Amino acid sequence: CLNHLKARKEVEKTPFIPELTKEWIDYKFNDPNKTLRPDTLRQIRSFGNMISGDLPDLHIKDLTRSNVEQVLETKQKGGWSKVYRKNYLRYLRGFTRWCMNHKQVIDKDPTQGLQITPELKEVDVLSIDEVQNVCKTMMNPKHENIRAYMAIGLFAGIRSNEISQLNWDDIDLDHQHIVVSSKVSKTKKGRLVPILPVLKKWIETLDRSKPLIPRTTKTLLKHFKKDCPEALRQNVRRHSFATYHLSHFKNCSELAEILGNSEPIIRQHYVRMMNKRDAQTFWKMTPD
Repeated sequence: CLNHLKARKEVEKTPFIPELTKEWIDYKFNDPNKTLRPDTLRQIRSFGNMISGDLPDLHIKDLTRSNVEQVLETKQKGGWSKVYRKNYLRYLRGFTRWCMNHKQVIDKDPTQGLQITPELKEVDVLSIDEVQNVCKTMMNPKHENIRAYMAIGLFAGIRSNEISQLNWDDIDLDHQHIVVSSKVSKTKKGRLVPILPVLKKWIETLDRSKPLIPRTTKTLLKHFKKDCPEALRQNVRRHSFATYHLSHFKNCSELAEILGNSEPIIRQHYVRMMNKRDAQTFWKMTPD
């Protein structure tokens, strides 16, 4: 009984979860190395505040696997998708591991071993007719200023957020690659993305006296979407590039390097193969 009371006092000496989540959020936002993207920081704040609200009266040492499972079950009953619950668990795990490794207020991670596996959905890919319409719209003079953004996404597969940070210095036509620096890369690992012949043709139509990616990109994309809504479906340009690349070149490891992903991720997501004729046609979609 005395041992139990002693153990309980030790638990009560540790902070409550809301206090620690606030400190965790501040720690992430004040990282002097600035390693996290703004979107990631917003997610940390959002999920951190949720965790605080879901576990308001618990000392951190009171948090158990059972507590976590109960919270996740409540989210499921509330209509949260598996993807959303997986993200919640990921940020909760980030918080508990910070408590364990940085604050050293717990000895074990209560989320250890918990997993949520969402159902895999086939990625959205533009049909050849849709690709033709995208290319036709890119050649419209009124969309000239957004042409680089669209072409690089479609024919190099670079992430939209990464494209937004590119400039002409990153385009090396002599060596036929685009430099995605570690500062720009989502994964913080730099890579060289090949400029394939079709993309080179599109780049050659651009006016180098103008910015590669203008500051008004969001506005320009809204105008482009009015003429070609299929081009602005979520991640569709990157997914189309990857699917047509794998269908035509059949090199999974090369594609993984280009996209800045691991090979297992490529094999997991890009299972759809286009027919030989469409795959060949895609890589001939020049502005000629």
